Amino acid sequence: MRRARAALGATVLAASVFLLSGCQTQPIDNVSTYSSVAPPLGVTPTPAANPTEVEATEMRVSQALEPSSIDVYVALGDSYASMGSASGEEADSSFCAQSKDNYPHELARRLGRSVEFVDASCQGSTTENIAGPRIVEDEDLTIEPQLNKLRSDADLVTLSLGGNDMDFAGIARCLGAMLAGEDRDCSAEYAAPTAQRLAELPIKLSKVHSEIKKKAPGAIVVVTGYVPLISLEQECDVTKVIGRDGVEWGLWLTAAINNIVKQTAEANGAIFVLPEEVEKHSTCASARQRWVAVDGKDTNSYPAHPTPRGQREMAKTIESVIEG
Repeated sequence: MRRARAALGATVLAASVFLLSGCQTQPIDNVSTYSSVAPPLGVTPTPAANPTEVEATEMRVSQALEPSSIDVYVALGDSYASMGSASGEEADSSFCAQSKDNYPHELARRLGRSVEFVDASCQGSTTENIAGPRIVEDEDLTIEPQLNKLRSDADLVTLSLGGNDMDFAGIARCLGAMLAGEDRDCSAEYAAPTAQRLAELPIKLSKVHSEIKKKAPGAIVVVTGYVPLISLEQECDVTKVIGRDGVEWGLWLTAAINNIVKQTAEANGAIFVLPEEVEKHSTCASARQRWVAVDGKDTNSYPAHPTPRGQREMAKTIESVIEG
């Protein structure tokens, strides 16, 4: 989820980046039923279905969260939290690209005027950037740790994190080279390093959860999944260019990422949410129905990121879980 405006200008590259930035389009325990290619990771993701809104709500009940008790809300995470509108009044031209219609802002509006809201999300963030500073050398910029903005009296924390720890940029460049005609096999090239990064991700995410608890012990933490950019249920020019094997490889990889994010969240007492029927709102849907878009041209969104409507759907899903 690198900064789209700088890194994803080419259509070919934008068409390839979905393979990591999207998530699974089916419950993880169904992945093996439609994948005709071997997992590129050398391992099979632990079977676990996507939590439905009902299941997420049941988790919420056990944690006794009441909307009326939320006085302070802090949003942490990467570009799937920060980026909404790419231009216009809702867009943010600063480095972190915190659109004013991203799901944290939308959720804060839904919670009401009395809620004190802090958006600490920033595009391109990794697990290291939650508790540690982020140095952006090519822009001569140092971004403070997101935890610095997490208030100790926070009642609610949302978190979108994990994808950027998988060398997203490197995989995107490799896939772009393949689509441009170069003789490369990205699934083979990245199999070993990706498997290693997946093995390390639970520890990194657990550390983030531990740090959040330490800083804001009374907060309920809601972790959001990555809405899929592509779906096996919908076809368009993008899927034709990438091909079936490419789609399935990406589904395997992102299923593993989302599964780890989900299981780590739940192991640490957090709630994992994803809007219902995301597979019907991929980049192949009509512009008005897209919750994500590969190029963003018809949706005023960043390439390979959620559309403003997709951000609203995420906010609505979180609100439904909170309300029970």
